[in-house]
Amino acid sequence: MEYIDFQYEEIPINFSSGFTKKRDCFPEIQDYLYNTAKENKICAIYGLRRTGKTTLLKQAIEELSEEDKTKTFLITCNVETDFHSVISFINSSIKNGKKYFFIDEITYSKGFQQIGEILSDNFVNIHDARIVVTGTDSLALYLSSHSNLYDRVRFIPTTFSTFSEYSYIMNCSDIDEYIKLGSTFVPTIYENKANADEYVKTSIANNLINSIKKSEGKNNFQPELTELYDNDEIRTAIELIINKYNKLFSIRSLRATFESSIFTRSLNKLIKDEPDIIDAINKKQINANISELLEIVPPENIKTNITQKHIAQLEDLLFDMDFLMRIPTIEHYNNKEISSPMKIITHPGLYHANIEYTLHEIGNDNNWIGSYNNEQKEKLIKKAYDYAMGDLMENFIIANVNEILNKSKSVSMIDLFNDKITRWFVSKYEMYDSEKKHHESDLIIFDKQKKEIFLFEIKHSAENTPKQTQHLENKEFLNKIKDSFGKIAGRYVLYNGNNDFSTEIPRISAVDFLNTIYQLKKENIIDINLSIQKIKDKSQQFSKSEDINKPTKKRKDSEWEY
Repeated sequence: MEYIDFQYEEIPINFSSGFTKKRDCFPEIQDYLYNTAKENKICAIYGLRRTGKTTLLKQAIEELSEEDKTKTFLITCNVETDFHSVISFINSSIKNGKKYFFIDEITYSKGFQQIGEILSDNFVNIHDARIVVTGTDSLALYLSSHSNLYDRVRFIPTTFSTFSEYSYIMNCSDIDEYIKLGSTFVPTIYENKANADEYVKTSIANNLINSIKKSEGKNNFQPELTELYDNDEIRTAIELIINKYNKLFSIRSLRATFESSIFTRSLNKLIKDEPDIIDAINKKQINANISELLEIVPPENIKTNITQKHIAQLEDLLFDMDFLMRIPTIEHYNNKEISSPMKIITHPGLYHANIEYTLHEIGNDNNWIGSYNNEQKEKLIKKAYDYAMGDLMENFIIANVNEILNKSKSVSMIDLFNDKITRWFVSKYEMYDSEKKHHESDLIIFDKQKKEIFLFEIKHSAENTPKQTQHLENKEFLNKIKDSFGKIAGRYVLYNGNNDFSTEIPRISAVDFLNTIYQLKKENIIDINLSIQKIKDKSQQFSKSEDINKPTKKRKDSEWEY
């Protein structure tokens, strides 16, 4: 029904959201709606497009009791909406016995920044109403919290979904599928590079710009970027920031010349089996091709008026949006020696779209492979793809474990050494030994209370090989970790194969590991040893079940039957 400049609808008893599976954050919305304690906050669902904000809002309505549905309005704003019209409507509705108000697209409305002062103070605090809001330019809600909404809002982010949550909702049990599509619930968003670029432009860059516009001058967010720079300049800066973590990661181009270590390391792996192939590769040509394909411009050639200080502010907003995650890294925990943090995009599909596109295009180019045939080329491309997927798998597992154990965007450097604030430190650890050989653990989980650490190698492979544990068996590396952290409680390989506890360093299915710690966390239990034991017990039960159900051989003349 129309109400001047917005729509509203009463809720029928049989109201349906159209979706049965719910995000992990759904109980937080219900807790807000039904918490009997004095509540003076509104609830704001915020995140990137296609991460389930409106669906969550409708699911919350769907779960209301029949009586509460009669006390509910669903309000949908548009670009013509004046927020004061919404206020007037809510005020009169409360007088008529309504209590629950769900406001979709609130950031479209003019003057929505006053929601903290009016909705929270006047309606929630005084009349015990419950108000849940969301909007397309959802970061504007978060930015408003710096002043108007300070201590007046419960924020529920939707941008990042873990593998286990995504697996449940999308019926996806495959790690590679999550890498390609993860964190959005529309499979076509990262289906190819064109779709991914469009999502970056419309759903990330434009979201950020619109959110800044709607927040500047109305809170403490400084300086007012949209007054200093035009939209194209800001959009270019945002895309440059994303490219720094996406495209350069995708091709492992960490040098100014954009030399690709994906290909360099893939080539090195081929040398032993096929030493002649290295001579056929025009590395200069392939690196130029990669830069051109991904439209990468050397930093010195980029023309922008935006200062580094303002670019850093834009980058911080991408962290606020949960699109980027900081993972602290440590040189020596006991001595409180830190190093530069890892910065990970929480949407692995964006990485994958660029990797797949680049390798496909390079595979169609004959200028870099000399006279070698397509079989050689395909073999090299596959090696490069497998290596890139290995890097992606390492990053997403670190991000997933950190999210599950710490339930936070990141562990701040202030909280890093305080076990009362955060018990778990999740990261990776690397060092060079006395012979300048590199060693690393792709994932470390440090229990700061028990002062014990778990080490993991991560392999994008289903094969079980001795080489997988070379770092975890190096005595100098292990001694350095003991000195830095304390007791080593376990060493494991996470990979795509079956669980194997027959060796000193067990191989564990990455899917089983993520799902087990995820499930235990939902039961309010966090114990890495218990997680490992549960996986081991389950594997042994499965093995026994296979033996019991295995067909027995019966002799019949000279034939064996099953």
